[in-house]
Amino acid sequence: MSGAVVIKRGTKQGDPLSPTIFAIVIEPLIQAILNDKEIKGILLNSMTTPIKIGAFADDIASINSSVDDLNKVLEWIKLYCKGTSSSLNADKTIMIATGKSTPTNLPFQLSEVPERYLGLNFTGKGLNSKIDQIIEEITVLLSNWKKEGYTLRSKMAILKTYALSKLTYQCYIDSMTKEQIEKVNNVSKWFLFSSMRNTFEPETKYKTLMTMDRAYADWEVGGIKMWDLELRQEAFKIWNMNRLLCIHFDRECNEVQQWYIQQVTTGRIVSSILRNQMEAWKDYRTNHAATMPKLNKLNEETEDVKWVNGIRNMSNRPIKLRDIYANLVIKKYTSIRLTDGQKNLRYNINITGIFQKISKVIHHKGRNTLFRFFARCLPGINHQRMNCPIDSCRQSITDPYVHFFFQCNVTTSYAPAIVQIVNHLSFKKIHLWNIHATDLTTINKTEKVYPNLISIVMHQMWKIVCYNLFETDKETKPIPEMNTAIIQKELIDTINTAKWKLLKYLAYQSKIKGNNDDVLLKSVFNRSWQTPLKPLPIPHN
Repeated sequence: MSGAVVIKRGTKQGDPLSPTIFAIVIEPLIQAILNDKEIKGILLNSMTTPIKIGAFADDIASINSSVDDLNKVLEWIKLYCKGTSSSLNADKTIMIATGKSTPTNLPFQLSEVPERYLGLNFTGKGLNSKIDQIIEEITVLLSNWKKEGYTLRSKMAILKTYALSKLTYQCYIDSMTKEQIEKVNNVSKWFLFSSMRNTFEPETKYKTLMTMDRAYADWEVGGIKMWDLELRQEAFKIWNMNRLLCIHFDRECNEVQQWYIQQVTTGRIVSSILRNQMEAWKDYRTNHAATMPKLNKLNEETEDVKWVNGIRNMSNRPIKLRDIYANLVIKKYTSIRLTDGQKNLRYNINITGIFQKISKVIHHKGRNTLFRFFARCLPGINHQRMNCPIDSCRQSITDPYVHFFFQCNVTTSYAPAIVQIVNHLSFKKIHLWNIHATDLTTINKTEKVYPNLISIVMHQMWKIVCYNLFETDKETKPIPEMNTAIIQKELIDTINTAKWKLLKYLAYQSKIKGNNDDVLLKSVFNRSWQTPLKPLPIPHN
């Protein structure tokens, strides 16, 4: 044991050490209850050891077969509280009864509604799904986030982090119905692709600006890495069963896990949750893992599951959840569907390769616009297939994206200024403002200025297009400008952001390791970010 620990944090709970410390302190009570042979607990079919208590840090569940059993547990708790100067909070203690008859003389309140334990709701009959409640919470949450304008990548991060993550934990055990998945997908489409002023209506079937099979793909191939909820909950089942099999194979099972394995090996599975997990794992083993060269081969000498090792990676660790999900996605979506606009792009541009370049752009608004341009998911223009709605143009439109950014009379009026701006701020020169100027696949991979500069120009052009197409108050609101000062400021701010990140990294490395590659990394940075105005973004000391 160490010496005295001085508390320097403002919070006394919530520290990563808190659960571990509590587990150490509560262990004598747990062992006393487990070793008391007068406490019967509940003995499940074919189990040799009864279940008496479950503890996850300070979330403790006592499992008793009778009121007498419970009173004996309470005696141990009172003795423990007396010796540790602690107390049992009766107001937060709830009882759940199973069976048809309700016991009498209970020491605590008997719950008549689903009770929450470790984030899941339970009744006397078992798990009580709260997915419908979570979907309502997600809808309210996204409605609040919708009030602000964000890039598509930021929206996707918000959707996953603050909304869909609420479903993740539930789906380890619970499962969404097709109707529930459709509800979540519908509100997700509304949040990602509809106007900021658009209020969510549950009865409305919202559309996306890209097909869903493309939306599930990675950013670097033109998708937005959206979650396929049906595949994710399938992956949860596979991952749970695979962990159990790996633990069993390594001879590290506890009594409950051994009971699960016994059900699986005998084929007499009493839990529908366990049955679904086993079926999903078998299907994954047959259709996915057996054909994956990077995974260790499964033992195929017997069909008896008790001899089968779980699926492991090259480090001999159980395969990760993200890898299982990725394999399921690859199996279901064997290729990325191109949009009609991408199919019709006859400009010798590597559509797949360009998304990899766009993902490296640092200017986030410019990156968002350029991504949505090539992914063909900018709002409000996909349907423009007749004549240009801008009065000063009225040309016929075959491709709305190419037209509004490069061919419209409004756009072409800015072309000379754009050529001058790009040539003034970048060592790479252009002679015309056309779609080939945005082809980042022709740029050296170490070049940073030109991709960010083009992204900034495209974003400014999009603001001009939006003004001409959608602005209803043109008399009081000025048209966005395309001039050197605006573009230069955005570019310099982007360079300074990249420089700040590098200097912070170098300072961290110096502090941790005592030395770093200052000269080399600064030299690489200067080559990547040099401009005619600033050949050395980070001056030599």
